[in-house]
Amino acid sequence: MPMYSVSLAARPLRVSPETVRRWTETGRLPADRAPDGSRSVDGVAPAAFTQERAAGTHPLPPGVAPTSLRNSFAGIVTAVRLDEVAARVEIRGRGRTPWCPW
Repeated sequence: MPMYSVSLAARPLRVSPETVRRWTETGRLPADRAPDGSRSVDGVAPAAFTQERAAGTHPLPPGVAPTSLRNSFAGIVTAVRLDEVAARVEIRGRGRTPWCPW
């Protein structure tokens, strides 16, 4: 089975390489460690991990709240408006403005 670097394994999972590193460190995603310290993820592991997460059979660690991709993007909060029922939050996200560093 082919082995992939952490950054290559992150692409189909649609997460950052740092997230994959955390998952490998906590044992949520199996990986091998080379003598130089780099991690390699088995080619089948990301697909199986994704299916388990989608089916709800891969539990989150204690204290970690589930979140959707919609609720986990980078940005700068530019305004917050409170209402009686809800709050409206304006955010400048990636690619929206030329000054945004990410």
